[in-house]
Order: sequence, then C-alpha cells, then structure tokens
Amino acid sequence: CSVTVQEENALTSIHVEPSSISANVGDSPVSLSTVAYYSRGTSEDVTFRASYKSSNTSVAKVSSNAVVSFVAAGSCTVTASYGGLTQQVDVTVVKPQQYISDIVLVQDSFTLKVGEKATMEGTVYWESPSQQTPLKSISKFSTSDASVATVTSGGVISAVGVGSAVITATISDGSGMAVSCYVNVMPGDVTLSSVAI
Repeated sequence: CSVTVQEENALTSIHVEPSSISANVGDSPVSLSTVAYYSRGTSEDVTFRASYKSSNTSVAKVSSNAVVSFVAAGSCTVTASYGGLTQQVDVTVVKPQQYISDIVLVQDSFTLKVGEKATMEGTVYWESPSQQTPLKSISKFSTSDASVATVTSGGVISAVGVGSAVITATISDGSGMAVSCYVNVMPGDVTLSSVAI
C-alpha cells in the first residue's frame, strides 16, 4: 500500500495594514487589518483574532478589535500578534496646526511721562481650534527706541526719555505675525526743591 502525507499548512507570516500611521491629535480612529499567510500559499483575514498592544498609550491606544485612537503628540508602535508571529505599526501623532484669525489690543497707543509705566495687553484669537490666548503669554516684545521706552518680556513698558517709540509684540508660533502700539513720552513733572532769592 502507499501512504500520502499531506504537508502541514503552516503559518509563515502576518501582514498588517496600514504599516504606518501619521495623524493629528483628535483625528478619527484608524482601523487595522491583519492577514495571515500560510505555507500552501493560502491566506486569511485574522484581524479580529489577532491581539494588539500599544508601546505608549499616552500617545495612541489600540482596542481589542484593532482600532487605533490618537491621544497626544509623540511616537509609538502598535504590535499585532497572531500564532506566535508579530508585526509592528509605526504611529506618529502631531498637534494640529493652529491659525491666528485676529489679534486685538486693549490699547494701541500710550502717552506717558518720563518715569511712568504701562502694559501692552491684548488677545490672540485662533481659528483652528477656536480659542483665545493672552498676547503676553505667547509673544516676544521689542522696542524701536530703548532711549525713549523699554519693554519687558511680559509687555510692561517703561518711559525713560522724551520722544516716540513703537513697541512690537511678535507671536512666537513661527508665523511672523506681529502687532504694535505707539508710545509718546513727555517730560516728567519738575519738582522745585528750593528757590534762591
């Protein structure tokens, strides 16, 4: 008699799609698809039989049914496991680009006497996502003439000499957007300590 031995249809590899993910924080979750390949040339979808694990759940989480959600900016890997084999998916999450829609100053000009101070205040309005930020918290301040008026990193203006100066707040998001206010400095009050006759 003769005996025919069937070759075992052994698992040879698994493949996960997409193989890498780039997303913004808060983007819609992405579903993974896992396919197993066998020695006889066959394959099958094992998405819901494979197991999944994120290397950093503070960046991206993955559910038991292969859905990846994006939590915070950073990088991590999601590992799919099936039949003793694994494959990694690289995940990169970034913060969405924010766009400035408007910058509004509380006051766009000051008339001060030498020795007086004032604060350049305002609000930065963002288009996406919609929010407001105090001007002084994200700006770099500069003066056109430090002999007339100086300005601190918090937007406090000091009148030091008679004349005019422009104080500029440049937004530190790399957009180059800026807003200015005008300072006119007048002589301070004169106090007579004594009068000779």
